[in-house]
Amino acid sequence: MNIPSEMDDLARSNTMKHLILVTAAIIGLSGAAIAGTKKSGHHSYGYQPDERGIEAPSSQVDVETEIKLRRMGLSADHAHWGAWAIRNRPYSSCGEELTDLMMVYDKGRLTHKLVKVQKVVEGMVRLMERDSPCTREEVGAPDPSQ
Repeated sequence: MNIPSEMDDLARSNTMKHLILVTAAIIGLSGAAIAGTKKSGHHSYGYQPDERGIEAPSSQVDVETEIKLRRMGLSADHAHWGAWAIRNRPYSSCGEELTDLMMVYDKGRLTHKLVKVQKVVEGMVRLMERDSPCTREEVGAPDPSQ
């Protein structure tokens, strides 16, 4: 009676080996499939926006940035082209100066020292208005009439 017991153990052992091999093969194939989709850029999940969907948030960010710059005291023209420069020409003198200005302003708001920071912001705004680094010509923006 001992022989059937050994055969059962051998059959279970072979079944387990097959199960492990099949599992390893499935895992390997699924990993290769995932790597292939990442490499080819074809993803079967999530929402893929069209061009208008990608552009819309940038426009919204520009509007919010422009409003924020106007609240800091920048003129309408400088705020408009400054918001454009921050997104399109961040390394222009306008883009860099406005990024610094917004960081100072945000730091003051976050630390609740806005009264002290407001004087610094006002000084920076006066210099920017006087030196005019945020005009359409200075930031290199395309002519909207074309």
